[in-house]
Amino acid sequence: MWSLRILNGPQAGQIFNLKNGKNTLGRASQCDIKIMVQGVSKIHCELHVTQEGIKVIDSNSSNGTYVNGTKIQSTTLRLGDKFSIHNVFLDVVPTPQLKANTQLIRQGQQQQVPQGFIPQPHGALAQQQQPMQMNSIYQQQMTQAHLSAHLSVAKEPRQERAAQKELKEKIEEYLNRVVLPGVYKLAQIFEMKMVLAGFVGLFIFAVTLFSLFPMITVSRDSIQGEARKRAGSLARALAETNRRGISENNYSSLSTFSIEREDGVKEALIISRTDGSVIAPPAKAGRTMDIPFLNEVQRSSRDIVRSIDNTTIGASFPIERYDVDKQEAVPVAFAVVIYDISVLAMDDGIIVSLFMQNLIIASIFGGILFFFLYKLIEFPISSLNRQLDIALREKTDAIENTFLFPPLQALAGNVSSLLTRYISGEGQGQGSQSRDFEASMLIQHFRDPAFAVTLDKKILNLNSNFESLAQNSVENLMAQGVDAIVDQSLKLNIFELIQESVQVPNQIHQREIDLGRGTIIIRCHPVMNGVNPDYFLFSIVPKKEDT
Repeated sequence: MWSLRILNGPQAGQIFNLKNGKNTLGRASQCDIKIMVQGVSKIHCELHVTQEGIKVIDSNSSNGTYVNGTKIQSTTLRLGDKFSIHNVFLDVVPTPQLKANTQLIRQGQQQQVPQGFIPQPHGALAQQQQPMQMNSIYQQQMTQAHLSAHLSVAKEPRQERAAQKELKEKIEEYLNRVVLPGVYKLAQIFEMKMVLAGFVGLFIFAVTLFSLFPMITVSRDSIQGEARKRAGSLARALAETNRRGISENNYSSLSTFSIEREDGVKEALIISRTDGSVIAPPAKAGRTMDIPFLNEVQRSSRDIVRSIDNTTIGASFPIERYDVDKQEAVPVAFAVVIYDISVLAMDDGIIVSLFMQNLIIASIFGGILFFFLYKLIEFPISSLNRQLDIALREKTDAIENTFLFPPLQALAGNVSSLLTRYISGEGQGQGSQSRDFEASMLIQHFRDPAFAVTLDKKILNLNSNFESLAQNSVENLMAQGVDAIVDQSLKLNIFELIQESVQVPNQIHQREIDLGRGTIIIRCHPVMNGVNPDYFLFSIVPKKEDT
């Protein structure tokens, strides 16, 4: 789980647990996390917590949402990113309760059953204490088993998430190292417009081609069902036509000619149920046909429709006659029709024609899609280029990007920062403003207390964490410099580190200071301007206790 920590302002130090899904931030009462600071909108932004990460989305706030000093509309937070709404700095950290639970589990694991010799009392005392000792050992073993099971259950989701993350990283690495370089190479060989048109054309052709397969399958099933109905109705018609001749034993009047003339009929037969011999047509009378389907017909007493092979269907219908002995109508012969499906199936010409029609329709819509995609890519780049040209000619740093595309937003922010540095350096000789800007950019990357000091002990810039450590306000620290620091030990160590850095400017100097509530390490890094230090960058980190 993750938590949100407020770093400055009236709510500094407060920690709010983030739930999975959407978390709203703002001054409104319905917000999940209430930031009661003037300038923060009622619903300022949203934090979406998922397994992939934490995504921050600005809710059209008045004073904006910033990540690493860049105003954003939507982006994913990474470890170490500086996140702020208006002038309130926030930090996303693991929920502290998780660490406490882990420590409890470890402490429980360390409670092992003492090994070694256990004194055994004698007599009645031994009989009383033995069950108590066995019960104590049993309880300790059960406690260990429970803790071990709890730890293994806690490890399983972690291992599963680690395996999923490793698989995802391998896939991304394969794409970035093997697949995507070839795609990027296309844009270096051909014009970008042609590459995009090629991808759209390939997509249109592939979708049109593969859409034929389900269409052909559905058509084939429909044709087969229609052919089965057709064959069954022809067999029924053949039986009804010759029912009277069978009932009167007048086999010379039997005829299959009317059914044989129908399209798709390969065989029209009337066979005897007794021996399976052909009764009609007369040209085949008395013969036994070598068709496996006829054996199944002979054993049955009802109508049958079966697929003999991929292109042939067999259908039969019983011809009944009244049996005096059984006092019921019994089948004495069967009308059989062998039907060819190919007369109903689509030929290759129809399939090709259907493919071409679909391809033409898809190409029309694909061309429209290509036009909008290309313009969507071209417009923000040409807009930034036009704004950059105007800014260079008119000496302004106004670069605006309204597209909600994080890489483009980052590019616009970097270009704007570069223009500010360029214009400040050109107008004022790259003097103190450039130095102040550089110091502020460096300090933004520190999560722990950090500040920058000049040679004359003036503070160039500082972050909110150092403000609380110095026990003074930002205004006093910026106005009075290092002398405004309340803690005398901290102030003296800063002076001494500056002197050491002036004497040996080519290395980082550090000292350990005990502030009563913990030991800290203060580091001084001289930032050079030629051969002499221009200013000194300080960072303060808590000393890790040896475990």
